[in-house]
Amino acid sequence: MSDDLLSRVGETVKRFGMLAPNERVVVACSGGADSTCLLHVLARGLVHLSLSLIAVYVDHGLRPGTEKERALVERHARALGAAYACVRVDVPARVEATGESVQEAARILRYQALQRVAEERGATRIAVGHTLTDQAETVLLNLLRGAGPRGLAGIAPVMGLVVRPLLAVSRAETEAYCARHRLEYVDDPSNESDIYLRNRLRRELMPALARLNPGAERHLAQLADIMREEDALIEALVDRRAAELVTRVEEDGAEGVRLPGPALLEAPRGLARRLVRRAYSMARGDERGLDFDHVERILAGAARREGTVILGRFGGVEVWNEYGELYFWPAGAAPRPSGPKSLEAQVKRTKLDIPGETFVAELGVTIRAELTREKPDEGTVSPGEKAAYLDWSRVSPPLFARPRLPGDRLQPAGRSGVKKVKDLLIDAKVPRRFREKVPVVEDREGIVWVAGCALAERVRVRAESQEFLRLCVEGE
Repeated sequence: MSDDLLSRVGETVKRFGMLAPNERVVVACSGGADSTCLLHVLARGLVHLSLSLIAVYVDHGLRPGTEKERALVERHARALGAAYACVRVDVPARVEATGESVQEAARILRYQALQRVAEERGATRIAVGHTLTDQAETVLLNLLRGAGPRGLAGIAPVMGLVVRPLLAVSRAETEAYCARHRLEYVDDPSNESDIYLRNRLRRELMPALARLNPGAERHLAQLADIMREEDALIEALVDRRAAELVTRVEEDGAEGVRLPGPALLEAPRGLARRLVRRAYSMARGDERGLDFDHVERILAGAARREGTVILGRFGGVEVWNEYGELYFWPAGAAPRPSGPKSLEAQVKRTKLDIPGETFVAELGVTIRAELTREKPDEGTVSPGEKAAYLDWSRVSPPLFARPRLPGDRLQPAGRSGVKKVKDLLIDAKVPRRFREKVPVVEDREGIVWVAGCALAERVRVRAESQEFLRLCVEGE
């Protein structure tokens, strides 16, 4: 098994041009079987490359008792002739400052730490221990979340300085490799927690798939390989069409992106979706915050040919249709359209203090925001009349409160479709004279809560949720 494992790692390294002879490489080492196997393979299995290795343990500051892991990584490094470094990062502080989930904050800080060590030590590659098993789990998770080809492409073998030599090797094989070479390793206790969806998928769904088809893990990883190459092919087509249609514009000092509606609607639907994503990405810098429903809403709004209408604010990008031309502006930096359809520009939005209390003068109410890790009871997860619990990891701060606007929509928690806020207020039997005083709370991606009526599906509390935002409206 060991010879076969080394052969596949060597083929992966060669296929993707991951490592060059005599290269200095930072190796991310947690003390687990995957990273322990990776370090040993790079030091002893790929001896022909004569790599200069630096084993780096990143302490995330999330739990006590990491001394054993740090000592184990250092011991392995010394035994293999590799340098060793330990970097400490403060994940809780980043979570508090940014509102990101613990997993996202830990991932960002971990890669930043590895990058710093690489720069300080003159390393030109960062090797991490993602395996074929991780790839299969990622593809399945993305599939369950409704991903397209890019999501189904899973984990990239090479991304910038980061390389993943073990992507053709399963987790069971890394554990067997460690046993064969008598390499001690530790298991991360967070892998046993039911809080994380990946852990439940790993323990429940993957074994079930293996019973149906023993090759399921390998086939899912194979799907990632196929989708990555086909996505690259499609993107080459998008590049050519975007060069013709997507242009940068400037108006009143604001920089945005323009995309002609008629040409967009004439394109095949799959290409049109990609062009919307490209324009959004050019305006924002990345595609975060834009989901399938947002793209469909933009395409639906592209058919309009008269006047100026704001199609919505999605993930920090404000999208207009101005006489058939679509404009993508970074929210807060957009010029103000004129005319009756620009009502959104005239509505005051009040930023909420989180945590804290905020008086919304236009609505005559105070909104109290509280962050908590105490999981709400089942009955308090749904909106209720004056309070709602949100999954904080799914919120994109900052949050604002404002009155309802014509055309406001959201996907209510537990429902599959999008519904107008006006219809939600009617369904809730809110008298017409009070509807303009109902607080609408939105983040950078859109509406998250219509007080007393609906919570957005995007931010509802799930079984894996860990931190919660409680919003409470005080006043009539």
